[in-house]
Amino acid sequence: MLKLSRSKLLLLSALIILIYYFINRISYINKAEFTTGMVVPFYELPDWNNSNIGSPVIAFAHANTLVKFEGTQYLKYKEGETVPVIFNSEQPQDAYIFTFMGYWYSGLIWCIWPLMITSGLILGFIRKNQNIIISLKYPLIKKGKKEEKSLMHSDGLGKKYV
Repeated sequence: MLKLSRSKLLLLSALIILIYYFINRISYINKAEFTTGMVVPFYELPDWNNSNIGSPVIAFAHANTLVKFEGTQYLKYKEGETVPVIFNSEQPQDAYIFTFMGYWYSGLIWCIWPLMITSGLILGFIRKNQNIIISLKYPLIKKGKKEEKSLMHSDGLGKKYV
């Protein structure tokens, strides 16, 4: 039997989501190839505060062909700059700029949604003084009250003291 408070359940759900994300990314790295690419001219759109936004377009050579892909938006690279590239050799257009912002960051942002949903469910349905009890007997999962530690003790004559 396993007892989990809601804070432990929140931590466990966050760990599961992040571990899934990192396993997914690391398995991509294990199957991928690395090279360097060059930033080529790209179209920028004017932003609401008169600056330009756009995604850098990266070109690299693979199997005697020139492959172009669009990097993550808001990465600031200048035309002609070289960047590290990670790509799937079977689908070279499935490529990323291999930096924290280019490869890891966007996926971490997408992890926020499942974290928010699980946090809302856990905080909405489990009260502070409740535990989730997980066992191998029926019912597998049930709610139980936390065991409160008492500061009171008895003198043996029926009187209780703090």
